[in-house]
Amino acid sequence: AHSLEMGVLTEVSNEEELERAIALGAKVVGINNRDLRDLSIDLNRTRELAPKLGHNVTVISESGINTYAQVRELSHFANGFLIGSALMAHDDLHAAVRRVLLGENKVCGLTRGQDAKAAYDAGAIYGGLIFVATSPRCVNVEQAQEVMAAAPLQYVGVFRNHDIADVVDKAKVLSLAAVQLHGNEDQLYIDTLREALPAHVAIWKALSVGETLPAREFQHVDKYVLDNGQGGSGQRFDWSLLNGQSFGNVLLAGGLGADNCVEAAQTGCAGLDFNSAVESQPGIKDARLLASVFQTLRAY
Repeated sequence: AHSLEMGVLTEVSNEEELERAIALGAKVVGINNRDLRDLSIDLNRTRELAPKLGHNVTVISESGINTYAQVRELSHFANGFLIGSALMAHDDLHAAVRRVLLGENKVCGLTRGQDAKAAYDAGAIYGGLIFVATSPRCVNVEQAQEVMAAAPLQYVGVFRNHDIADVVDKAKVLSLAAVQLHGNEDQLYIDTLREALPAHVAIWKALSVGETLPAREFQHVDKYVLDNGQGGSGQRFDWSLLNGQSFGNVLLAGGLGADNCVEAAQTGCAGLDFNSAVESQPGIKDARLLASVFQTLRAY
């Protein structure tokens, strides 16, 4: 292989194979987390074997990796990851790669097509379109269509105590990926909305966090957004409230920018919801701030 200027990845799955790789002087070692006898996955294999390799060895963690949280945690042990079926099983490969490498991140309050493109180019999966009249980032259907035409984000419509018919109409006209409820919508409202929405449109519910973490017990809610107040305030809540819990279907919002996005990502939420901290003024996103945020997230 070396005579042909090719690299060699030496795969190991146990202590014996690891010792052999070390004896061979392997420079790139792949630790397979899958037991090829029964196809079970054990990510502890990377945690246990990687520290026994020298600092001059490039470690690749293989198999069983399908979430951003796993990548962040295992990055303390591995230099890279081999991910196959967890990505190829998705219809939208680009979004799947972003989800694993950066998290399920959203840029909310988009009002211009160029900002949607900047968000997509930076690494966002979701784009937020606000239909709340009192918001400085409010858009109408025509403006939303212009934004959506500029970049292939998955678009989320943000509503607050709207008539269900209005929510459904905009979801259908704009082919929204999800609707995000930011008001006092109760279970009856959500049940009725679920029946009226197309099946592919997800329902997200924003919850205001005060001194305690609110329960996430609504039926028919696919994702939650934890925010400080009604959103767009640019203020964070006490993130220590998130310690020791699982947040696989939660996005964290509230004053997120390059200075605190890594700390936010370490809370274990599935993704982050960016808005005012990546703007030059309300409703106008700053492409440099967006790029900085996602570059910071990449540098875990």
